[in-house]
Amino acid sequence: MLLALGLALAFTLATRLWGIDYLLPHRTEPDRELAQQVIVLGCGDPRALESPVMAKYPWLIARLAALGYDARDPGADLDEQSIDEHAARCAEPSARVRRLVAWLGLLLVPATWLLGRAFLRPLDALLAACIVAASLLQHSFSQQARPHAPAASLALLALLASMRLAKHGRMRDWMLASIASGLAIGALHSGIATLLPLATAAALRLRRDGLASAWRLLVPLATTVLAV
Repeated sequence: MLLALGLALAFTLATRLWGIDYLLPHRTEPDRELAQQVIVLGCGDPRALESPVMAKYPWLIARLAALGYDARDPGADLDEQSIDEHAARCAEPSARVRRLVAWLGLLLVPATWLLGRAFLRPLDALLAACIVAASLLQHSFSQQARPHAPAASLALLALLASMRLAKHGRMRDWMLASIASGLAIGALHSGIATLLPLATAAALRLRRDGLASAWRLLVPLATTVLAV
């Protein structure tokens, strides 16, 4: 079963990374704000963070894509660079985001399998994961420099973490569920919806464990504040 899931993951990743830089830098996504956020973050100028483009999406994906990227470094002498080198440098911000989105979007497949295992037989859970892996909508978004595919993965992982919290209620479960919801919010504004299953899980734990454990609510509150 795990071998079949691994093969599905490998096939999905290969098809999404194939041609990931197609038509860059000449054609980019209509909403290219994530790539622009990477450029702003790569400038290293705190004043640039006030740019309107930084208000379009939360910064989690852009910050991850900007790791190791320096927008101020032109590399070799610009006059000595070929057209292909110029094009590659112009395409780098979008290419960085696209590759990261492809990897993070891939997490939706094993997350679907884990969700299915909570309610279905192993074979049915595998079928559900394969359906997600073959989804053309998810495939399309996983090749774009936009946060929607990672947001879907992180939202489902947050749901799984909340289910784990409701079931076990250990301190590490509180931390995992809180961090997962914070990451979902940091990927896309709609990630705030993950607070609903988190709040439900917290209410169930308080009902079972009593008000003595109410102080643990500080964990999700702190991560939510940090994410926002």
